Amino acid sequence: MSKYHQRRGFSFSSCFATLFGIILLPIAIIGLYATEKFALSDYLTKEFAKNNYIEASADTIDPDKEGKLLLIHGNATTTDTLVDNTFNQKVDNSLSLNRKVEMYQWEETKHKHKISSGKHKRTETTYSYDKRWCEYTINSSHFYRVSEHENPNVMYHLSSTFFPKNVKVGAFKVNSKDLKDLGSAESINIDETTVNLPDSAIILNNKIYYNIYLEATCRGLKSQKKQEIKNENASNTVDPESNTQLEGSFDKDTINTIEKEKSKYNEKYPNIGDVRISFTKHPVCEVTVLAKQSGDELVPYKTEYNNIYEFVYGNVGFDEVYKQKDLGMTIIVWVVRIFAYLAIGFSLLMISFSIEKIGCMIGFSLPLAIINGIIAFIWLPHKHGLGITSLVLMVIGLIITIASIIKISSENNSSRNNYY
Repeated sequence: MSKYHQRRGFSFSSCFATLFGIILLPIAIIGLYATEKFALSDYLTKEFAKNNYIEASADTIDPDKEGKLLLIHGNATTTDTLVDNTFNQKVDNSLSLNRKVEMYQWEETKHKHKISSGKHKRTETTYSYDKRWCEYTINSSHFYRVSEHENPNVMYHLSSTFFPKNVKVGAFKVNSKDLKDLGSAESINIDETTVNLPDSAIILNNKIYYNIYLEATCRGLKSQKKQEIKNENASNTVDPESNTQLEGSFDKDTINTIEKEKSKYNEKYPNIGDVRISFTKHPVCEVTVLAKQSGDELVPYKTEYNNIYEFVYGNVGFDEVYKQKDLGMTIIVWVVRIFAYLAIGFSLLMISFSIEKIGCMIGFSLPLAIINGIIAFIWLPHKHGLGITSLVLMVIGLIITIASIIKISSENNSSRNNYY
């Protein structure tokens, strides 16, 4: 076989590369198409809102504006008292009550290193372990070194958020969950005289602290004592899951032992299994709402594209309502476009693995044409400037691709003739 045919022949690696390229290419194209369609829907929704919204007062409900898209500014208020029944923590005049529960645990990180030894290369895996506060249990049973880095397998309490049932913006009712995270969260003071503490807990710097292992011991002892009392047919039973204080539940020696362990809690030097609990709130505040008037409520305004239902902190204009959302969408779209360009270029290069020069050229220019062709196809019907720009870039990409293929094919034919 001639050298020319050897160079053009397919090896196992070229077949694998071609197959990989064939799989990756449609994934990149479909991902780009879906993202552009989503971006277009978002744009058309904003344009619809811009052309149809009406500024209105939040203080009065105007029957003539029923079913209209309103932009209103007003104070979000509630008369409800939020209560975390587990700890009896209460707060008034707030849009949310947030309980944050964290446990101090081991975390494993895997590191892979490539090591060369003469002509041989191998991958070596090492593991490092760090302690950190986490809002969920980290399963240590799958760690590489389990015995030295064992985590508790349970958390008695979990993070949770409580919302008021009745919230209004001016005279309008709204769903309280739609107002979550507006503004800055504020810390809530823990009142030692009213809060329900686990038996092994103390309060340090406005946080509840206890150790999961010590709490498990307390709960086990309470459960055991309850069973003993039950067996004696006593009338004064103790609920093992309640947050009653130690007195009356344990003997003095047990109480002293637990109190001694509680005194060892240290914020700066926590131990594995330590739990800390803090409370925050989002106080009532002024908001801007873009939504539909439906009776005395503000509800989503349905369009053929997306629903319009926006809440923004503070008194802002229409453009500010969409500013942050537009920024997030722009970032997502450009990340996908760049990824699609690289993925399509790599796919075409793999598909044309056996034609190196042509593969390198179309891996640069043809993806430019494909990507901009998709963008132009989606945006041109709506007379958006992006569609026209993309159409021009598509044509440029196609011209470069066709010219490159013609030039390289001509060079290959000339080299083949010279060879023979």
